[in-house]
Parts: sequence; structure tokens; C-alpha cells
Amino acid sequence: MNECPPVMICGFNRPDCLARVFEKVRKARPSKLFLVLDAPREGRPSDVPACEACRKIFDGVDWPCDVKRNYAERNMGCRDRMETGITWVFQHVDRAIILEDGCVPDDSFFRFCGELLEQYKDDSRIGMICGHWENLSMDRLESHGASYYFDRFASIWGWATWKRAWDKHDPQMGYVPELDKQFDIMEGFYHDRPSVRRRRKRVWGLYHRTVGAWDGAWFTTVQIENWLCIHPYRNLVSNIGSDISSRVDNAGKTGKRKPWDALPTQPMEFPLKAPLTMMPDPKAEKLTLIDCYQLHYRRWWLSHLPSWVFNKVLKIIKVR
Repeated sequence: MNECPPVMICGFNRPDCLARVFEKVRKARPSKLFLVLDAPREGRPSDVPACEACRKIFDGVDWPCDVKRNYAERNMGCRDRMETGITWVFQHVDRAIILEDGCVPDDSFFRFCGELLEQYKDDSRIGMICGHWENLSMDRLESHGASYYFDRFASIWGWATWKRAWDKHDPQMGYVPELDKQFDIMEGFYHDRPSVRRRRKRVWGLYHRTVGAWDGAWFTTVQIENWLCIHPYRNLVSNIGSDISSRVDNAGKTGKRKPWDALPTQPMEFPLKAPLTMMPDPKAEKLTLIDCYQLHYRRWWLSHLPSWVFNKVLKIIKVR
């Protein structure tokens, strides 16, 4: 049996989601486990029992392993909690699988990450290993027998990386003023100036923290380092934590479910077969740009459609 790599699980106030993730990790039985929790928010009394329930879930480690816990004493928010949690993990290990509450992996995800973390541990061209499809067009790719492909898009709904990569990440994004002077170079990545302008605006929002997503800062690191990301040809992680019941902002408003929420998983087949080349797959990148960026920003009204309607529209407009 292949040994599971170190695993970090981060939770907050969603014990139902966290319990499903924890059960998958329990089945994988990692020998090193890092448990990270945020604290209740001030003025939100409902957080208290929910956060306590998450702690009780983490008390259920019943297999031999080295368990380390990092529980916040005050609410840090998702961005700071995730970034400080990951930094803490890499003070102890040189590689890790990272799972947020709600990102439920297939059983084969752990072996998939473990084998590739070892295979590419010294390859500085690779920045991370992803488990989730964040668009709806991946079935249009030709695998040619390979188990995974490379592109330059980070996906953090179940992923893994190395200390060597995370050490290059600056959570404060102090490089942004200098990056802005040469941001037009991104046009070669996004293919059109409107997309570059949107990305530039978001990077400044991340820098000034008017945009709170921690993964956006990490994605920017992946871009400026020009890293390749490994993606499986099968979806290995289902994000149940972004469904309509959990899309609640600080004002108490509930968002709409997106078509890529809770995508079903498929087990990976082993032994893994590497792609013939390490070049980023241009079709995969184009499909991701369409599904996740152009559809999201240019055709924002699509996100308000029921999932089955959204999927039919995709079949009509996505690339051939």
C-alpha cells in the first residue's frame, strides 16, 4: 500500500462538510496530519457551536499518526487563516496535501498526489498538483492515454504542493507595484486586453485586501513564477462546500449555486502515465479561460441560470 503524504485540513464553521472530508482522510490514514481551525466571528453567536462541532470532529483521530493542531484564538478570516496555516505546515514537512472543509476527495486522490509529489519533488518547473476540475469542458480533451496534463492555471479545491514552492509565495504581495509596471506581459497569457485589465484590477484588489480570496494571491505567485500545474484527466475532488446553502456572506446573503459545484468524482487508474511532454496544454488553457473567465466575466448572466440551462448554453458556445 502506498503511504499517504502529510495532509492539512482547514475548517471553520461547517461541521457537516468537514465531517465528510475528515472521513476520507481517516480512510487514507496519513502518518502526518495537520489540523487548522479558525475561531468564531465577533457578533455571530451561531459560529460558536459550529466551531465547537468542528473541534469535536478533529478529536476523532483514531489511527496511528503524528497529529499537530493549529487553532486560532480569534477569527482570522479565510485568507489569513489559510495562508498562516499552510506556512505553519511547511515549517514541519517538505510536501503536503491541502484540503479545505467541503473539498471531498476521491479515495484515489491521495495516492495520485503522493506519487506525483515524489516524482516532481525536485522539478522547479512544477508548482502544484490539482485535484478538481473548475470548468465544465474537460471531457473535450484528448488524454492520449496519459493520466494527467499540465497547464498554468491553479486550482485549490483539493491540491498539493511542496515547501520549495510555498516558500516563494508572498502573502502580502509586496511585488505588486513593480509587477504593475510590466503587467501587459499578461496579454500573452490571457489572449486579450479586457481579460488583462480585469486581472490587473483583481491583483490590485488582492494587494489592497479589498478582495479577500487567499487563492488569488497564490494564483498570482504561480503566474509570475511561470509554474506548471498538474491536473488529472478525471475529477478527483468534489467541492460540496460551495453549494447554495454555504454561500453566505458577512451580510447574511446567500449566493447562487454554480454549475461546477459538487461535481462528481471518478477514481484514478494506476499506474499513472505521464504526458509525452511537459508543455502546457493549450486547449486545456483555452477551455479554462472560456468556462472560468470569459463566461464568468463577460457573460455574467449565465451564472444566474439553472445548472441544466447553463450546461446546454456551454455546449453551444464553447470551443471546438
